[in-house]
Amino acid sequence: MASLTPADIPALHHVLMAAITQDPTTQKAAEAELLSVSARPGFCSCLVEILSTPGTDSSCRWMAVLQLKNIVLRHWRSILPGALSADEKAHLRSRMLGLLALEDPKLAVQVAVVISKIARVDYPKAWPDLFQTLLALLSEATSRHTEQRTLLVLHHVLKELASKRLQSDQRAFEAVAALLIGPLASRWSADTAALLALLSNPGGGPAPIYGSWLLGLKCLRRLLAYGFPSDARTLTCSSEVVAALPALLSALRALGLLQRDEAQEGTLKLLKALLHLQELHPWSFWPSCVLLPLLEWCVDWLAGPGRGAAAGAAARLPMLLLHQTLRCPSYRGASAALTLNLSARRQVEQQSSMAAEVRAGLEEFWGAEDRRPRLLRSLVLRYIPLTSEDLEEWAVGPEAFHHALMNVAWEESVRGCAENLALALFEGHRKELAPVAVGLLHAACASPNVLEREAAYRLVAVAAEELHGALDFPAWLHSTLLPEAHGANLAAARPSPNPLRRAALLLPGHWLGELKSEDRMALHTTMLCALGRECDMAVRLAALVTLRALVDDWSFEHAEYTPFVASSFEAVGAMLQDATELDTQLQAFDYLNTLIGRLREGVVPHAPGLMRLLPAVWSGPGAASPLLCMQALGTLSRVLCALG
Repeated sequence: MASLTPADIPALHHVLMAAITQDPTTQKAAEAELLSVSARPGFCSCLVEILSTPGTDSSCRWMAVLQLKNIVLRHWRSILPGALSADEKAHLRSRMLGLLALEDPKLAVQVAVVISKIARVDYPKAWPDLFQTLLALLSEATSRHTEQRTLLVLHHVLKELASKRLQSDQRAFEAVAALLIGPLASRWSADTAALLALLSNPGGGPAPIYGSWLLGLKCLRRLLAYGFPSDARTLTCSSEVVAALPALLSALRALGLLQRDEAQEGTLKLLKALLHLQELHPWSFWPSCVLLPLLEWCVDWLAGPGRGAAAGAAARLPMLLLHQTLRCPSYRGASAALTLNLSARRQVEQQSSMAAEVRAGLEEFWGAEDRRPRLLRSLVLRYIPLTSEDLEEWAVGPEAFHHALMNVAWEESVRGCAENLALALFEGHRKELAPVAVGLLHAACASPNVLEREAAYRLVAVAAEELHGALDFPAWLHSTLLPEAHGANLAAARPSPNPLRRAALLLPGHWLGELKSEDRMALHTTMLCALGRECDMAVRLAALVTLRALVDDWSFEHAEYTPFVASSFEAVGAMLQDATELDTQLQAFDYLNTLIGRLREGVVPHAPGLMRLLPAVWSGPGAASPLLCMQALGTLSRVLCALG
């Protein structure tokens, strides 16, 4: 097969332009031609020449870089026909770094990705001088543009190499980290000082150095995280990690004081980096004297004036960092993460000693300035309450709102992070925080702010185990929760979002162990009323969640539930017909299957109604879902087993 030469570049340029035309016939013919010519030697070299030629149409360049990336992904490692020769690979490696001067940022990213894919295969054997070359380009850069493009390539290469998991590859990455950490840390520190000087100027415009600073931070984070053995496994702190952490904390403190957009984004990136590093190197945070100042910064930020759930990710990351510290297995003395060797007993003893020292420091930190109660109050009053955006989503789609609130990963929402951080604060400090939680509940009940009251209810729900004995729940259930769960103040025609009613419906499901038979009977009646079609779907789903908990509870009594069976089947059947979300139908079937399993032969009188319900669901709008069909078959199987 004849090789492509520089003389073929104009023809290839014409084919690339034809491939992006709007005419389908011309486009298909060009794509077929590209597929044919891509197997010929020299194809990638011609693409690189088209990319590097000034004045080439940007769309043609974009097509060329995509073709180049696809060829590298498919054929760089391959020995099949169409694979690149060793000579062409060497030529491409020497030419790719010459494309850093491209002005188009999107093309520059694609070029960096191509270089990283080549480095994944060729480094260190076929491309041993890659990082020395990048360091030289970085030190010789005469413009901010060249520096940023070099850091972009370095970021993508490090990201690619850090993802390799073979021990030989990890050792190679550790050698890269040893080579790069010093120069990159020094450069990033200088960039940080320059960035702070620019951002501190109130009348200053955009800071051009910010892009280089951010890419340098990403490179440092990757090197520190994966270029040194995790001290959670080895119990040996890396001197490079210990030396880098104070600089990260200092930058976080300085940027956190500024109101510029770059400063706020940079604060988030620093928090993300510190969160990642603490997960892999928890012990390095103690000798570097970073752990307690970092926790203090997070607590002060969350409890400071003007904060709230509207802060979004800016609030999530400090809460995640505090939660990770409170639940850190290493600080608790858990040896599961250790890489044990012949001196395993000595390792466990060493870890226990280190954990005891850190725990003592943490206890002193949390005990000072009333930090634990102050943070709990801030979480309940600022971050757990529903926002105006939540209420708008509820008004537009109650069903979708419920599932978004209940099913999203807790790390992805401010409310979820606040709830889990509150639980972590309670652990081991029930006597200190239970009175605070009860006081928050009483204060919220006396307040006209419905959202604060709903947040207090939510705290009582998620911290039910910790508040056991601190609250007379049965009395509160009858005096307050059941009347609120009935929702007498709702308009019958089109009920507006009622957070308090939904919270009152969900809360008892967390306190079932405190309830007696008569309490359960009253609760069953209230939940079935809330399943009625006059309520919006968010309220009905909340009632279904609590009904499911009642039926699945260990103290479930068949005779206690018998009066409610018929109305339960009827209400859940109506919900299945009204539902527009698959998750709603699955939850309804889950409740039906659990109830049938509990009733056993007691379901026989209600079998005809269930048998009439299933065909409607099977042929309904959601019948195409295999999950829904499986649930319907499961219900049918249980009913047939009960019938004998």
